[in-house]
Amino acid sequence: MIRSRWSILSLILASATALAAPARTGPPDVVVTALADQSTAPGDLAKGLEGRVKDATGVDRAWLMLTIGELRRLGGEPDTARRWYVDLLSQAAGDSFDNAARLGMALLDAERAGVDSTTLHTLIATSEHDVPDTQNADRFGFLAVRAVLNGTDSSAHVERAHSYAAGRPDLLARIDARVAAASAPKPTTPAATPAPVVAMSVVTPASVSADPLREARDALADEHRDDARAKLAAAQAGSSTPAVQARAALLLKALDGAHTDATRVGVLLPLTGKYGTAGQQVKEALSVGWSMGGAMQQLVFADTAGTPDGALAALDDLVLSKGVVGVIGPLLSPELLPVVERADAYGVPLVALNQGLDDASTRPYVFQGWLTIRQQVDALLDHTVGKLGITTYAVLEPNNDYGHASVDAFVAGVAAHGATITVRHLYDPDGTDYRESGRAIGRKGREDDVPLIDFGAIFLPDKARRVSLVAAGVAVEDVPVGGFIPQGSDKSVRLLGLSGWNAYDLLATGGSYMTRALFTDVFVPPPERANHWYVANGWQAFVDDFRSRTTRTPTPVEALAVDLGNVVSQAIRDGAPTRLSFRDALIDVVATGTLTGATRFDPVTHVLNRKVRVLSVEKDGFSTVTGDAN
Repeated sequence: MIRSRWSILSLILASATALAAPARTGPPDVVVTALADQSTAPGDLAKGLEGRVKDATGVDRAWLMLTIGELRRLGGEPDTARRWYVDLLSQAAGDSFDNAARLGMALLDAERAGVDSTTLHTLIATSEHDVPDTQNADRFGFLAVRAVLNGTDSSAHVERAHSYAAGRPDLLARIDARVAAASAPKPTTPAATPAPVVAMSVVTPASVSADPLREARDALADEHRDDARAKLAAAQAGSSTPAVQARAALLLKALDGAHTDATRVGVLLPLTGKYGTAGQQVKEALSVGWSMGGAMQQLVFADTAGTPDGALAALDDLVLSKGVVGVIGPLLSPELLPVVERADAYGVPLVALNQGLDDASTRPYVFQGWLTIRQQVDALLDHTVGKLGITTYAVLEPNNDYGHASVDAFVAGVAAHGATITVRHLYDPDGTDYRESGRAIGRKGREDDVPLIDFGAIFLPDKARRVSLVAAGVAVEDVPVGGFIPQGSDKSVRLLGLSGWNAYDLLATGGSYMTRALFTDVFVPPPERANHWYVANGWQAFVDDFRSRTTRTPTPVEALAVDLGNVVSQAIRDGAPTRLSFRDALIDVVATGTLTGATRFDPVTHVLNRKVRVLSVEKDGFSTVTGDAN
């Protein structure tokens, strides 16, 4: 599990995520010193910090306020803790501090009155990396309790709660006690009347304690339409912000549209035009997976025509006219962001089919069902750093959106794994001569003109047909790649890529340069020509079944679509009468029997967990080096 970086003595500090203003740095020394004293009660630690707040400024002041609020919460002083959280929000210290303050108040609300829809939104939507470890521990503890009460599997939430509470026996005991109490059989005889709950004495500003627009969306998603209309009216009356007005207008359209039809799930695909063939193939694969999952609900397909405007029009038709309970799609990158924003504004659960969404934690109704760049980079680095011991890397970056996104994820992943990038070069993906790339990463041009090879692998996120050209250009400049060892060299470096490499053309054109190269994917289809197919567990059975249903050999994209259809089908097969209950079902599902190892959506990021394999390029085919190869 990825833990927040500011985990000091397993206490309460969160990762140093970049802020809008000012930049968030580490905690001041006085905070670190106070937290190092584990023998002192939280309230006494907080008291020692409170006198320093008035003299602190900027980020240091925000750190102090967050730490004091959290210490007061942990010490059982909810009113005092809430005041510090509210005061922190007024400082405009940046999004990460705001997120921690709001989550702190949500935890106080959950402790006092349980998890309602508003509190649940905050528990789910707040980024895991923006908040203290103690908040993450309690957050997952409450989600575990909710799962128990709903009769669903709580183990993943409990595991995360325990991870964040490591080193804190008091916190572990509290979390376990909550889960145990929720799991205990209900008494059959009347119990003693519990003591009345005393309301919080602190009056929280409306802008902090309530968001009428969000509440209107949640009420509509739960089919409480009159309540939604009242909250929407309050949102419209209380704001002159154009963005709020625009979202309110969307919600009003949804209120005036069709009621939710729990028997229908919409799907957005380009079924005609330039991408019509690809869309039709994904449609067929989703349908195969849907039948595997056993859901009785109907998939309703809508044609986006491959454009953002077409995708939005199709979404409106599915939601406003057909009343679908949720939506799968879109497939194409230009369609993704407009559709994601509108679906989330409507309060309609949407499961994306495009990898351009690495984290959906800020959008409570959006889920990522596709294989992401970040998942692949993490798998690649887990293997190359953790198993092969490679700690230095070169990067060749194609100058396009995919190249930039891939390299940004790789740079962040290398830093997280404690490794180093020694050289990075940007190249034209439409070029034909890549010798300059070889000279650039070898730092040639010095007096002896001998390449400087201070890296153990080269990351090259490009398409298979272009990878071979770039590799050849690198080798011409005496960089030792794959099986090519130039005269005078005593080492060889591996080429590394992502799923864009997954094509057998790579073997025909790459030659010795690609030997021992590694790339990531979830499935390798059988070759059409004489290349060898190194079969991983389940691949042959999947191919045989898919062929029997469609008369075609599945592609990696179709393998992803089959498993996504299967997972969503398993989530909804027991029924979801409202969009809110469908969203909860997606959060709670733990799927079985999937080819790509897809099991569940991460409860915070909403990204579908999958088994990403690392594959090695051999002379006659691709073989799995991680996962369950035979």
